[in-house]
Amino acid sequence: MLAIGSAKVQKAGLQRQVVCVQANAERLCVSDSVFDAVTTGFCMRNVADLPQALQEIKRVLKPGGRLICLEFSRPVAGWLSRLYDWYSFTLLPWIGTKVSGDTTGVYQYLPASIRSFPDQDGLARLLHEVGFEKVEYHNLSGGIVAIHVAVK
Repeated sequence: MLAIGSAKVQKAGLQRQVVCVQANAERLCVSDSVFDAVTTGFCMRNVADLPQALQEIKRVLKPGGRLICLEFSRPVAGWLSRLYDWYSFTLLPWIGTKVSGDTTGVYQYLPASIRSFPDQDGLARLLHEVGFEKVEYHNLSGGIVAIHVAVK
């Protein structure tokens, strides 16, 4: 994914504005206050130490810089939550196992990682706790996915 993204950045001639970096989110390999924005998509639930990763992102942002985090979250309607749980914990693992033949439980990981990640308010609270300001979120797909925006 990073190679494809880097190729798209280069093709668009945006190498000076957009930097693609592969790094440990808990120990970013760049100086303090260098980025205007940091974007993440479906990755923050996979870091071992979420508060540390958020502190690192805050460290590398310039004052006024923004974190934009797209991540799975919790459906806001009860009926959708029940349907989503059935899909995530029953149908998705069954289909994934049948299609791939993988019996290691990898298709159990996705719903488990989503369930253990903070919900919309929990992530907003954590962003405030590590020192971000102007934290807000927007639910997409009924809250199955949310975009959090936070300012350093």
